[in-house]
Amino acid sequence: MAGDRLAIARLHEPLVFDNVQEELLSIWNLTKIGRDAAIREAIWAYHRRRIRRASTVGHRILSNVSSLNIPTRQKIPQI
Repeated sequence: MAGDRLAIARLHEPLVFDNVQEELLSIWNLTKIGRDAAIREAIWAYHRRRIRRASTVGHRILSNVSSLNIPTRQKIPQI
C-alpha cells in the first residue's frame, strides 16, 4: 500500500515543511464542506509542495538513518 511505503517520508515532513498539521487540517475541513473544486486544488497543492521538496525529504531520511550508526552486516566466519 502506498501509505505504508510513504510512512517514513511522512514522519520526516515536519522537519522540512512548516505547518504540516495546519495544511492537513485545512484539507480535512474542505472535505467536510464538500466543494469539489476547492478540495481538488488543496490536494493538488499538497502534492506539488511535496514533489518540489522530495529530494530534501529524502536527504533528511538518509541523514537520520546514517546518524543511527546501524552496524553493517558482518560475515560469519566459517568453522
